[in-house]
Amino acid sequence: MPGPYARHATGFDGPIVLQPGEPLVKLEEAYIKLTLEHVRGNRKLAAEMLGISLRTLQNRIATLREEAKAATPGA
Repeated sequence: MPGPYARHATGFDGPIVLQPGEPLVKLEEAYIKLTLEHVRGNRKLAAEMLGISLRTLQNRIATLREEAKAATPGA
């Protein structure tokens, strides 16, 4: 039975699919995005729901952005 925060993910290319061998960073990024979407961008509430500090969430978002930028050709 889904928990109280369960809902369909939107804003993605499809459902979040777990596959063996998939890097955890991809799942982490999708989960952070889903949580932020659920709380309408409220980072403080998202951090609370994820069980991490606001500072940790902010640092993680910055790291994910840097990684995405580095992976983009011509960036």
